[in-house]
Amino acid sequence: MAEKLKSAGQLFHSSPVWAYALIVTEQLPYRTIKQFDGFELREYPNYVLAQVQIRGDFITAGNSAFNPLLRYITGSNANKAQLAMTAPVFQSSAEPDHHIVSFALPASVKFENAPVPTDAKVRLVEVAGHQAVARRFTGFWSYDRFLQQGELMEEAVEEAIRNGDLNGTMVGEPYVARYNSPFTPFFLRRNEVVAAFEPAK
Repeated sequence: MAEKLKSAGQLFHSSPVWAYALIVTEQLPYRTIKQFDGFELREYPNYVLAQVQIRGDFITAGNSAFNPLLRYITGSNANKAQLAMTAPVFQSSAEPDHHIVSFALPASVKFENAPVPTDAKVRLVEVAGHQAVARRFTGFWSYDRFLQQGELMEEAVEEAIRNGDLNGTMVGEPYVARYNSPFTPFFLRRNEVVAAFEPAK
């Protein structure tokens, strides 16, 4: 007979996709400022990210980075603290083979009191409150899909600016936000491409 798992943590570490399906208990909050054709304008509060930089293809990188991030929130930190898992999981791609995968920490965790990672691969980043544009899409995850949706959002944002409906500019590169586990049917998945937005002063 197979050995019985002694804790939820053992289950999570042995099967990270099950972890995502079972322990996501919180979503990163935001306020929708305005809906546009093809995207929405949002306002995010301050939050803290736990990040891992990794090389590989888009899908493999996301899977490989999941384990050290999961270990961090389930006790592999200086305080041995257990943290709730927050959706979405973020992934940015500076190059096709260079990615940063991030977990947002719960809203109650501030940068100054966040548990220090014991794994050198994991770093904490404080994100100041900001506006962002976001475009939602369903379906499978892929680097090409991410680029396609990012281009569609950028075109929609530029059109809104030209029409005078939006004043400001996108800042930095878009990133992808995944809200669901890999077990979620592709047609029900909530995916987003997001980019910071600097409103005109």
